[in-house]
Amino acid sequence: MDDLQGKVIAAATDGACSGNPGPGGYGAVITTTEKSTITLNIKSDMNGSIHIHGYNIESELLKNKVTILEINLNATGSFPIALHTSHDHSSHGASHSGGQHNHGSDKEEHDEDIIGKLIVNPK
Repeated sequence: MDDLQGKVIAAATDGACSGNPGPGGYGAVITTTEKSTITLNIKSDMNGSIHIHGYNIESELLKNKVTILEINLNATGSFPIALHTSHDHSSHGASHSGGQHNHGSDKEEHDEDIIGKLIVNPK
């Protein structure tokens, strides 16, 4: 595989990955090597947040605005990339069932869609 350092790669997903081509039905699969840095420029058509599991990176997404994430790749493995959208349920409490979880808040519930994965191979 070619070294992607400094190259721009474009990937798009509509948030509904079921039925899309690719491993596991993901909208985007990013494969790279450890001890490098990647920069993701993410633009969403809805408010929410992007979460890179395993790296514990979560960043707010604002509708039609570009969010830039720079990630130093220091751990190898396969890490899900999730899109979280928020729903205020302050009068109903939080649920932990299905694709919903609350990241420690009693007032806000998040829908989580796995939209891709980051694969970091050993150098």
